[in-house]
Amino acid sequence: MRAIVIALAAVLGVFLSARPAAADPPVKAKLLQGDLVTAYAPCETPDATTDVGYPACAAVRSDPVCGFGPAGKGKFKVIAKAGRVLARGLLRGLEPACAGEQLYLRGLLRFTGEECQGSACTVVDLPNSVIGSCTVDANLRCKLVPPVPILDATPPPLGEYAVLDLHVARGTGAAGPRTFDAGVLLR
Repeated sequence: MRAIVIALAAVLGVFLSARPAAADPPVKAKLLQGDLVTAYAPCETPDATTDVGYPACAAVRSDPVCGFGPAGKGKFKVIAKAGRVLARGLLRGLEPACAGEQLYLRGLLRFTGEECQGSACTVVDLPNSVIGSCTVDANLRCKLVPPVPILDATPPPLGEYAVLDLHVARGTGAAGPRTFDAGVLLR
């Protein structure tokens, strides 16, 4: 009898461990906020070193046209509300060349939820998803607001959205130059 119970427990353990994992989101995760910093091109072929020995390259801004002026700064806030991912933010003190430019807060969205016939699944990454936009005004400010929803669009599934690679790009399309990145400034 004891051997049957052990065998049954082993079979049940294998069955339970072979099931796809259920989505296990946190109890609450409604807000992602931070500061924006100037975006720079990655260092792919180092030709210098830092004072402490890290391989490095000359700093090259990713967007040579638009950036922060001497007193520039930017903040963003991404909110989960009413089944949508919304963004708000403010950039101010931008360079004069930014005036009139359209800026887009973009991110790579990764959704995980129980949307695959009741089972947990992760949707293919949605790169360069626009979650906010603004036009730089004459005062060199840009107030990020959520994009206008498309009335006929299928509502997004409910579940966990990871927002990765958050950045601001200038101009339309995914190929617009990366102007600002989410980040911090150490001084």
